[in-house]
Parts: sequence; structure tokens; C-alpha cells
Amino acid sequence: MQKTWVHQSKEVLTWAVLVSASIFVGVVGCNKVSSKVRPVTAQEAYGMLRNDFAVLVDVREEEEVRDSGVAAPAKWIPMSKISSDSADWKSFVQTLSKDKEVIFYCAGGLRAGEAASNLAAKGYKTANMGGFYEWSKAGLPVKSMGGAPAAATSQVNR
Repeated sequence: MQKTWVHQSKEVLTWAVLVSASIFVGVVGCNKVSSKVRPVTAQEAYGMLRNDFAVLVDVREEEEVRDSGVAAPAKWIPMSKISSDSADWKSFVQTLSKDKEVIFYCAGGLRAGEAASNLAAKGYKTANMGGFYEWSKAGLPVKSMGGAPAAATSQVNR
């Protein structure tokens, strides 16, 4: 039995609606987590840190921080440790208060967004400061890494 043009059109339309609905659900689902991550400027982040409202996390890898250093109040946890759910990352997350916002940065903001989304999915308030360049360009305090990871979070000068 041959299908009529109208019958074939209905099948194509049904298929198109199903594909469109799947894409919409996927996009909305992805945006639910990322919508919990808000953008912040370096100056805003610094103010929050000075008032003890936030924690700052640098997710760049060792070769990226070796020469440039990190924001002075930042805890350095490379994205590779976050992605692998390492013991260091798990230990750090256990120390976090859900009352404070966790602000991430990297070189350009992409990895910071991923890390922030990861933590937001666990119920934490998170923000993406973008890249380290914004921090250093604003003249905010930077500490040298000297080729070795910084183990402790330093305090912001009040």
C-alpha cells in the first residue's frame, strides 16, 4: 500500500516536532544548572571576599599559574582535579559553607563556568568571574606561585 502525500507529510511533521521538543528539553535542562551561575566582575568579587561573603577559586592548571600567579585570596584547585573528582576537590567542597558564594575563574571563563555549574548542581551558590586577566588588570592583589601549588587560602587584606 502506497502512502499518500498527506500521510507522508504528517510523518515528517511528527518527526520534526519530536526532534524540536527533544532539543528544547535538552537546552532548557542544560540552562537550568548554568542559570544558577551568575557572572561577577573582579571588583565585585573582591568586595564580596573582603566582606567574607565569598570564596574565590582559581581553576587554571599549574603551567598557567606558574608565571602569572593567582589572585591573592584564591584557593588554587586545577580543573583537572575538579573534573576527576579528586580527594583534594572533595575535601575542599566539604569545607564550604552554603551561605557563601563560591566564585570561580580561569584564563577566559569557560572552565570557571564548568566548575561553577558542577558545584551549583550540588546546591551551592556560585559565580563565574571569567579570567585572571580581569583581576590583574583591575590592580587587585596577586600572589606568586613560585612553581608550587598554594595549599592554603590566603586572607584578603581588610
